[in-house]
Amino acid sequence: MIHQPASSFYEAQTGEFILEVDELLKLRKSLTRVYVQKTGKPL
Repeated sequence: MIHQPASSFYEAQTGEFILEVDELLKLRKSLTRVYVQKTGKPL
């Protein structure tokens, strides 16, 4: 079928997107911890 190659291409993009989102969430947690430490305010 014509659509099969396109679906495998999107699956690869989805995997990369999930990895990027995971990295962004880790970065957000790190930045939040730094702000909490520097300001002394609760999370």
